[in-house]
Amino acid sequence: MSVFTKTANDIFAPHEASGSSRSVNNQDAQVWGTEVERMFLSFQAGGGILFASKAAADATLTYPANQQAWVMGDAIVANNGVYRKVGASGAGSWVRVGDLPYSFITAADAGAGTANAIQATTSIPVSASALILLNIFETNTSSPVTVSFNGSSALTIKTNSGNDPVVAGLPSGMIVVGVVSGSTFRLVSDLASAAIVAAAEAAQAAAEAAAAEAVSLVGAAASAVQPPHINLTPTQTGSAIQSIVNEVADNGGRVQLKRADYSLSAPIGSGARAIRYEGAGNLQTRLIANTAGASVIEHGLVSQTYFASLSLENININSSVNRPKRGIDAIFDRNSGIFELRDIRFSSFSADSCFEEYIRATGATNTKMWNVVCTTGSNSGNTPAERDAATQVGFHFLSHDNDDKSYVYEFNSCSIDANNMGIFMEVLGNPGDSGSLEGIIATNCLGRTNIGPWFKLAVPNSKASWHPPFFKFIACNWQGSGAFAHFDSVSNLEIAGGQIYVDAALSVTGGGTTLGLNTIQIEYGKHIIIENNVFELIPDSKAAYLIRLLAGCDNVIIRNNTFVYPPSGSSTFDGGILVDPSVTNFQHYGNQFKNWPGGKPKIWNGTSEIPARFETSASGANFLINGLTALNLQGGGAIANFLQFVAATTGFGPLINAAGTDANVPLNLQAKGAAPISALSPLRIPTFTVSTLPSAAIYAQCVIYVSNGTSSKRQAISDGASWRWPDGAVVS
Repeated sequence: MSVFTKTANDIFAPHEASGSSRSVNNQDAQVWGTEVERMFLSFQAGGGILFASKAAADATLTYPANQQAWVMGDAIVANNGVYRKVGASGAGSWVRVGDLPYSFITAADAGAGTANAIQATTSIPVSASALILLNIFETNTSSPVTVSFNGSSALTIKTNSGNDPVVAGLPSGMIVVGVVSGSTFRLVSDLASAAIVAAAEAAQAAAEAAAAEAVSLVGAAASAVQPPHINLTPTQTGSAIQSIVNEVADNGGRVQLKRADYSLSAPIGSGARAIRYEGAGNLQTRLIANTAGASVIEHGLVSQTYFASLSLENININSSVNRPKRGIDAIFDRNSGIFELRDIRFSSFSADSCFEEYIRATGATNTKMWNVVCTTGSNSGNTPAERDAATQVGFHFLSHDNDDKSYVYEFNSCSIDANNMGIFMEVLGNPGDSGSLEGIIATNCLGRTNIGPWFKLAVPNSKASWHPPFFKFIACNWQGSGAFAHFDSVSNLEIAGGQIYVDAALSVTGGGTTLGLNTIQIEYGKHIIIENNVFELIPDSKAAYLIRLLAGCDNVIIRNNTFVYPPSGSSTFDGGILVDPSVTNFQHYGNQFKNWPGGKPKIWNGTSEIPARFETSASGANFLINGLTALNLQGGGAIANFLQFVAATTGFGPLINAAGTDANVPLNLQAKGAAPISALSPLRIPTFTVSTLPSAAIYAQCVIYVSNGTSSKRQAISDGASWRWPDGAVVS
């Protein structure tokens, strides 16, 4: 009731909202009781009337119509309630209009019924508007269980989750809280925890500790919580945890992990069965490998069959021991089909506790990662040869060979760091693969590496025979010592809206170089767009090329990117963009190079600079300003001749040339309609002398200036045979 500071349900509840037991606060009870007393006094002061019984009310009809009264204390429980006077004073009757406004009603089970058919009594009628506190006289021996209040129809007792209580789930002496809901008595209090505790204590007395833990959680929790949903407590041993996982996986369910550390001496896994692990947060729930050489989670089987899905959410993957840096995977997934990670964190690894691969997924046909954060250890013990050979791979995904499956990888809002990793994220197709790897999408991801590339895609030996389609890296930010991404055999690749920083401070002395320091390197790529990115070199950076296109690339557009070089300090690099001479259909335009230090061309093929190229498949193109056409370019048929615009240095004017494949290409100007061609400044014509006149036949109807003409004659015009003065005389 709103007139109370706290409700009776809150004050006298046997458990906290979290499920833990609680005691009643005496001060809260005193405040609540005082407020009840005030309510009654206020009721009386406002003209309210109290009767000790229904008979006393019926004997007193001297009140006017619509007078309110309460009946409290009648031996017949149903007679207690709120009444209204009907009829004039001295006549009429009292009519019951509602229940007394109690927040809760105490019911007594004195054992009049049976353990499974409880009969309880209350001092006031029960209703759906009040909580009912009921003591349990006898432990139930079967299920379902019913309860009857004041001799009324039996109600089926249901747990908070809507299930029947398990056998012994209502032990003698327990006090439960519930409400009447139709034909059921729905419990508000938590039976599951009490049943689990009772079962665990009984099991511990009957078996050894490890077996007892497994039986208590699997047996009691399976009955009380109803598999396939099981809460996993942090006190379980590795073998008990595996037993629980098996129980859940057999039912296609999920394992819920608490806010705690789970110490694992061996990897947990569900084989070829679907499983979902749900934690309380990627900082609160930690799965910690405590044995050298052991993974945390393994899933699936080696054989090439596609099994049920593996999902993890809100979990921290960790290690507490020194472990070998090769051959160990934090999560090892084999042929799961669907592999999903959401809000996962890999963290707190020391220099000697790193896994070789944080994730190794072989044959996961649909991989999705949301908000995966990896703050790795330093891996400083790795040798340059190990890093160079890419044996240290952070996230490693491998598709099968010729299995007619589509492999799609999606990364959203992931932040993944790698110190001294050879490669951090690698996606591989097997040699001879003929079409299984279908696409990768990375959006709003962050990365940091200091040895090899942050991302590497490779389909060994495919080369020109197959180019997997659909790869997008949108708004991804990266920082590292050289390589951001290496692609081998790819098509429909888009890298857009990213911030890419090359920072020499992250490089490691003695690191290998065979992976290359090209920030973006593409080999055998088709239909590629790199646009609207910012590439920035920190002083003393050691990038070879910011973008390098190797053999086999076709239809590549690099546009509207900004390349920023350090304004001071030294940078060791070979240039901006290097394009192999074999690359076909390459376009670049709108790119800016700030603080360019000179040296090699910004965009070149190793021999000469590559001019910008704009291309459209249409017969014309419009350049717009504020949505309106400012320049229109037209071309029909097989274009052979074209315009050439040449900029000039200080002291010289720009040049417009006619160019093309023809030996002689005229430059034509044409006004629209009957309008003339006008020069807004004096028009200067070419100067010759009498002895250096050009061919009159070639320049028919052309005008020239003759600097040494006779009789002050200077202007001449060609009639196709001779140059003549304005009076018609031949120039001489």
